[in-house]
Amino acid sequence: MYIGTEADDGIKIVNVDDPDNPVLVNTITDVDNSHNIHIDNNGYLYIVGADEYDIWIYSLDDPANPQLVGTWNTEYCHDIEVYNNKLYGAAISANQFYILDVSDKSNLKTIITHLTGSATHDCAVTYDEQVLITADETAGGHIKIWDISDYGNINLLSEYMTHPEHSVHNVYIRPGTNLAIMSYYVDGTRGVDFSD
Repeated sequence: MYIGTEADDGIKIVNVDDPDNPVLVNTITDVDNSHNIHIDNNGYLYIVGADEYDIWIYSLDDPANPQLVGTWNTEYCHDIEVYNNKLYGAAISANQFYILDVSDKSNLKTIITHLTGSATHDCAVTYDEQVLITADETAGGHIKIWDISDYGNINLLSEYMTHPEHSVHNVYIRPGTNLAIMSYYVDGTRGVDFSD
């Protein structure tokens, strides 16, 4: 298990073979703090919201001793998702999302940036990579559903809001479904079917 924190404590690596007796085996000290971490299906750890670089990438070939293989430094990404060697990043302070090609971990390439018009905190991509759902962390923050099938012509398809002053926090897509699972500060957890 990998544990990030916004305190100055690195990334903890914990052996949980025996869940009742977890054992700290190592700490990544290249970064002091982080906002979030993500592990993709290919065994790479991504650290975002840390010092020095906007994104740090580590190989987990040796899970207890991750090796730094790449960085990216263009825009602060608050949260990310990596799927099919594409990184979908929410740049909260820039009011936009990024899509990066991360097939070469040592040389990330920006595919597109797209302005959302609001504080984009988090995002989730559908499994066919035709739709991106963003979550805005601000008063009245809500989810927006984007058609990303043509990178040259991205369109807002729809929006979902619970209350004009409440904020959504994170959004996930339940595997194998058209169900967006969202967490809110005061509106609990909600599931929205976005088939249409």
